[in-house]
Amino acid sequence: MILGISLAMTAGILLFGARIVNYRLGHSLGIAGGSFANHWIGTVISALILIVLQIPFIASSEPVAWYAWLGGPIGAAFVMISNLTMGSVSVMISTTLIFIGQVGMGILLDYTITNHSIAPKQLLGAALIFAGILWNQRANRKPEKSS
Repeated sequence: MILGISLAMTAGILLFGARIVNYRLGHSLGIAGGSFANHWIGTVISALILIVLQIPFIASSEPVAWYAWLGGPIGAAFVMISNLTMGSVSVMISTTLIFIGQVGMGILLDYTITNHSIAPKQLLGAALIFAGILWNQRANRKPEKSS
């Protein structure tokens, strides 16, 4: 369990770092060009790691569900949307909003795919995080100057 928690936290740190790097790349190459470069470089690096570590490219001969191939386009959309939002809101707010989206989708997928019930405390937790963001945005809003 500790390994799983550590890996999940590491993934979160890497995601944050990737968003900053992708924003800089998107700023230089454009939103679509940055996303393309990100995924192209990721594909090359992944292939090199598989080759060096001698990991089979295809681990199973089972058929793959059609929707499993949507990960690439969804990832590209995430990078482009993330690049668009990085300049308009703070990194902390953007990251927290992404987290809220992940929590909401996690609750929905648990309910629809795994048939777990939605606990009111899960919804309350997500609502409190969202309310905190709104509160923070309001508190950080600069007062309007009166003439």
